[in-house]
Amino acid sequence: MCKVMRRFFCSPSSINNRQALLGKEESNHIRTVLRLKAGSLIELFDGSGLVYTAEILALGHRIKVKIIGQDRPKSLKISSLWLGQANLKGKKIDELIPSCNELGVDVFALLESSRCQGRLDKARLLKKQERWRRLVEASCKQCGRTGGMEIASAQGFKQAIRSMGPPDASELRIIFWEEETDLTLHDLDFSQKYKIIRMITGPEGGFTAEEIELAKSYGWQSVSLGKQVLKAVNAAVTATALVQFLGGNLGRL
Repeated sequence: MCKVMRRFFCSPSSINNRQALLGKEESNHIRTVLRLKAGSLIELFDGSGLVYTAEILALGHRIKVKIIGQDRPKSLKISSLWLGQANLKGKKIDELIPSCNELGVDVFALLESSRCQGRLDKARLLKKQERWRRLVEASCKQCGRTGGMEIASAQGFKQAIRSMGPPDASELRIIFWEEETDLTLHDLDFSQKYKIIRMITGPEGGFTAEEIELAKSYGWQSVSLGKQVLKAVNAAVTATALVQFLGGNLGRL
């Protein structure tokens, strides 16, 4: 049986002349947790889609490796997926980030809608976004993604909707709303291979009718997930998985 190599993140700027110095956190994990030795083979990814096979040369404060192979796996994705998530209470966004990355979301944007509880000041938001990027890196190590989910700048809901303008034929826009009574995902046309699918999921209190009407005026289709009452995090994960499956990005070998 082929032994699976351990995966680690390595910044592209750390690679030079077929050698690389790993970051302090990755080096500590290799040295003190996994206790790998010099000569061990590991896999590196740099977040841009490149994957490297590397050999550990020296076990120091920052581990030095030699690059012995490089590949850019071909993406099987049909559509790019953009997810706008209304801000949630506490650390729920922290819980959501790894799942979204594992499910193949390409861009994650935090939105501030009228029923979001609490507002983030700029300093706190920057700290949270840096933590979310680290969560994406950790998730990539587990799920095998070579290019992790981008954490976009946070925006107000209305600003985000208006800034996109009207959609073109290559784009599908979906906003999930628990008060929707006419449309579900079954009613949308996923036979067309969209270049990008954009979806928005709401806060604990849901969206207002005014916000939904604004979104509809910019080409968003309001969709229900069904009669089940889902917590906000579960609704976002469920919606993402369903859209990825129906769009052809999930469930194919």
